[in-house]
Amino acid sequence: MKKLSKVFLTIAGILHIVCAVSYFIISAVLMVFCIIYFATGSFFLYKYYGDAEAETAAAVILILVILYFILSFVLIGYGIASIVGSRLTFKALNAPDKKGLIAAIVFGGLFGVEFGVAGGIIGLIALKKEGSPKEEEPKEIETATEVVK
Repeated sequence: MKKLSKVFLTIAGILHIVCAVSYFIISAVLMVFCIIYFATGSFFLYKYYGDAEAETAAAVILILVILYFILSFVLIGYGIASIVGSRLTFKALNAPDKKGLIAAIVFGGLFGVEFGVAGGIIGLIALKKEGSPKEEEPKEIETATEVVK
């Protein structure tokens, strides 16, 4: 079970890196598109004064470009968080403990990397089996009157 957990966590760490790279590439493309749009001066709506259709189209395009600009920063944030998820996943891979495996589960669920979720759950199960090999019999609970006597 430990080997399966390590394989899943390795795949999850690599997928986190792939997600981060793709977020940064998409963000760069959107940013370049916005810079080109603003550099050409196309956002000046007075150039289309008098033509209602052109004014409306220019306003809609301006709103879309502003949304793309905001989206590019959101994607940069996702990329940074994905790098953090990759780091925590590889940390859980090298030194499996409860906190690291739970972090792998959380970041796996956050970014849709199911291998991180599965690897974390399997790792927690393996950690529990390794930590308590024998089932202890439940002890009887003492009542308050027995303790006083």
